[in-house]
Amino acid sequence: MGLAAAGMLVTLSLLHIAPEAFAESSQAPYFMLGGFLGGLILNYGLNTFFPESVNGGRMAAVTPIIAIAI
Repeated sequence: MGLAAAGMLVTLSLLHIAPEAFAESSQAPYFMLGGFLGGLILNYGLNTFFPESVNGGRMAAVTPIIAIAI
C-alpha cells in the first residue's frame, strides 16, 4: 500500500506541482534534481548499511517512502 501512495505522490508532483514551481522560480528544476539525487543517495546509503535479505524485508518497502517524505 505504501508504494502505491508513493507512486501517487510522484505522479501528482510531476503533473501538477512541478509546472507551477517552474513558473514561480527559475531555480525549481535544480531543487527537484537535488531532491531526486538526495533520495537516490539515501536509498544507496541505507541499502549499504542495511543490506536486503532474499525476501526484501521491511527496509525495501520503507526506503522509497522515506526518500519521498524528505
